[in-house]
Amino acid sequence: MKQIPTWTRGQCLIYGRCSKASQDDSLADQELNIRRFMEEAHLKSPCDPFEDDARRGHDEERPGLLAVLDYVKRHPNPTRTREDYIPILVYSVSRFGRFDDAKKFMWYATEIERHGYEFYSVEDGIRSRGDIEDFIMLLLKGQQAYSFTLDLSAYGLRTGCS
Repeated sequence: MKQIPTWTRGQCLIYGRCSKASQDDSLADQELNIRRFMEEAHLKSPCDPFEDDARRGHDEERPGLLAVLDYVKRHPNPTRTREDYIPILVYSVSRFGRFDDAKKFMWYATEIERHGYEFYSVEDGIRSRGDIEDFIMLLLKGQQAYSFTLDLSAYGLRTGCS
């Protein structure tokens, strides 16, 4: 496992998403794991978590996701080094989104990075402003998440038809 990154600002934002109330890794479970990580990383959040409950990962109109984008635009964070970025902590890459195109994830990452923030997956240990390994893992994990969605949909259709 990778070493916990150091962020000089000592701040973070939290984003959680689950597609249905009964799923494993509910919002409460995600937040618990993220808060444990925050203690280890010596981070504090200036606001409540941004959440999308019962929202699909490919839905780009999620209120919590849009609120994160709005927040970073309203609270720009000037940066000089990678450590100056403020992390937006997510439980895993799949909790951020299950986009049908890997470029969509990169668009969101680029958009928040323009304002001095970055995504960090607590479970995966991947940061959007990381090294080439992080970049490749983000693309792979994002594709795996989307493939899982397709498999789940096909399973639902097969089950419903039988």
